[in-house]
Order: sequence, then structure tokens, then C-alpha cells
Amino acid sequence: MTQRVKYAEGSPELLTKFTEFLAAIRESTTEELVRDLVAIHAAQQNGCTFCLGMHVKQAKIDGERRLRLYRLAAWPGSADAKFGPNKADLR
Repeated sequence: MTQRVKYAEGSPELLTKFTEFLAAIRESTTEELVRDLVAIHAAQQNGCTFCLGMHVKQAKIDGERRLRLYRLAAWPGSADAKFGPNKADLR
């Protein structure tokens, strides 16, 4: 089993910038559900199961539908993954 990367130790400046970025997004006009979908997609791309679980739980709390979460796993390879106007946000 590989050990988790300790971002705070390895790159404290990058972690600080990332935290500032997340705070700026929270204060933006971007809808919560879009932010959740983007965070889930990023966790999928990074292969981080901890982050994936955390963002999926938050999306469910924010009211995201289970079917869209299931479809997100296949996006963009599935023609069935219809996200309406949010599809562009995931590119």
C-alpha cells in the first residue's frame, strides 16, 4: 500500500494557494452543485478515493441527485451522461 502524500509538508505554498482558490470559488456565483460536480470530477482524475468520497457526500448534502452522480463516473465517455448546462463546466 502506498503512503498518502503529505501536501502540507511537501508543498506548503501550493496548498496555501489551493486553499485560497477554494475559498474564492465558494464566494463566487458558481452554483453549489456545479462546484460539487467539478470537485468530484477532479478527485476522479486524481484517483483520490478520500477526496472522491468527501465530495460525493457533500454533493448529496447539497441536493445532487444520485443518478447524476452515477452518470458522472462515465462522463464524458457516455452519451447517457446528460448534465445539461453543467456539462460545459466539467470540460
